[in-house]
Amino acid sequence: MSLNTLKTIYFSYFNAIMSYGIPFWSNSPHAIKIFRLQKRILRIMMGCKNRVSCRNLFRRLEIIPFISQYILLLMLFVVKNKNLFNFEFRESH
Repeated sequence: MSLNTLKTIYFSYFNAIMSYGIPFWSNSPHAIKIFRLQKRILRIMMGCKNRVSCRNLFRRLEIIPFISQYILLLMLFVVKNKNLFNFEFRESH
C-alpha cells in the first residue's frame, strides 16, 4: 500500500481511538502500553525492525507521539477554559 493509504488507515482507526481515550488513560499505568503500541504501528507502516528508533518515523509520517498529544490536549483545555483558572500571582515578602 502507499504511505498515504497507510496514514489514512492509521488516523482512521488507531489515532481516532487513542485521541478519544487520552483523557482516560494518559495518566494511567496503561499509557506506556498505548505509546508502545503506537510505535509498533509506525514500525509496521514503515517496514522497520522492532528495535529501530521511532523518533524519525514520527517526523517523517507527521504523526504526534502519544505523550505529546496528551500535553497538547491539556494546553488546549487550559486555553479554551481560561476562566476556570486563577492566574493571580502574588509577590512573596
